[in-house]
Amino acid sequence: MKLTKKLALVGLCSSGFVLGIDLNAEAAYIKSLNGFYDAYGNDFSQAEQEIIEGAFNSVMPFMAENGKQNAIEAGFRPFLFPLKGHGEHLFFPPALIETAVPSTPTGLNFDENGELVAVFWTQSKYSVSELLELTTIDPETVSPEAFLAAYSDYKENEQLDVPSIFEPFGEEASWHSHENTDFKNIGTLDSEDIEFTQSLSDQEFVNRLLTALSDDTIVAAPYEQDSNLGYPPFNSLLVPGFYMIHAWLGLENPESLFANTHPDVAPNAIDEHLTFEDGSGGHGHSPHSPQSVPEPASFLGLLTLTLGFIGSTLKRKLGTH
Repeated sequence: MKLTKKLALVGLCSSGFVLGIDLNAEAAYIKSLNGFYDAYGNDFSQAEQEIIEGAFNSVMPFMAENGKQNAIEAGFRPFLFPLKGHGEHLFFPPALIETAVPSTPTGLNFDENGELVAVFWTQSKYSVSELLELTTIDPETVSPEAFLAAYSDYKENEQLDVPSIFEPFGEEASWHSHENTDFKNIGTLDSEDIEFTQSLSDQEFVNRLLTALSDDTIVAAPYEQDSNLGYPPFNSLLVPGFYMIHAWLGLENPESLFANTHPDVAPNAIDEHLTFEDGSGGHGHSPHSPQSVPEPASFLGLLTLTLGFIGSTLKRKLGTH
C-alpha cells in the first residue's frame, strides 16, 4: 500500500523545544515520532531508533509551522535551487567542516509548500588526515598544467570509503556521490539564484578554481577563508567530490526511508536526470557514481585539505616557486 503520510509538526514552539521546557512541544515531538514509526512499519531495531530519534531531535524546530523561517534564522542557507523529487535544499555551513554524524544533519529538504520533508548528510569523498591551515595558491607561480597533474593525482590516490554512520540500516542506507562540483551565489536567501554544475572534468574544475583564486569578486570556500563559515566571507564552493544521503523524516517515502527522491515532492520543478550529468549545471547524480559508494570526512573539511595537499604536492613535484 502506497502511503504518503505527512509527519510534519504544526505549531511547534521551537525555542521551548530546544530548551526542553515546553510540554506542548514535547507532546508534539512524541506524536510526530510515533507517526513516523507507524508510517514506516514499526520494525526498527534499538540502534536504528537511536539514530532516528537523534536526527528528529535536532530538526524538530524546522518541522514547525514556520519551520523554513526557523531554519533561516538558525543559520541554514539555500544549497540548491528546487528540484523534482527533492524540493529545496538548505544547508548549515558549520556542519560542513565536521565529520557527519547521524544526530546532526548537514541540511534540510523543504517541499514546494515550505514543509520539511527530509534531511541530508554530506561527507568528503577524498581523504583529509587532518584539518590543515588554508593554503594560499598564487596562480601566477604554478602552471595550470602542473596544478592539474597534482589535482588528478590526488583524486586518483586519495578516495575514501563510504561513510558507515548508518550501518545499522544495512543496504537500505545507500549513499550516492557528486563529483567535481561548482556552487555559485552560495549565501543568497533566494535558492533560484544558486548556480550549480557537477561532473566537470578535472581540467575544467581546476580552471574554475584558478579563476576563482584570481578574481576578487569570487570568494571560494574554503580556499580563501578562515574556519568561520558565516556569510560572508564566501560566495562560491568548489568541491572535488562528496557523498550524500537523504532521510525522509517529514514525509513518508513509498520507496524507502533513504531514497534519493520522493515521487510527490516538487513534481513540477527541474528534473535532475534530464540535465546536469555533463557539467552543464545541476544536481543530477552522475551515472558513473555508484549508489553505495565510498566515503568520509566532511566536504568543506575536504576542500580545506585538498588545497593543503595539492599545495604540498606541488612543492614536492615542482620544486616550489
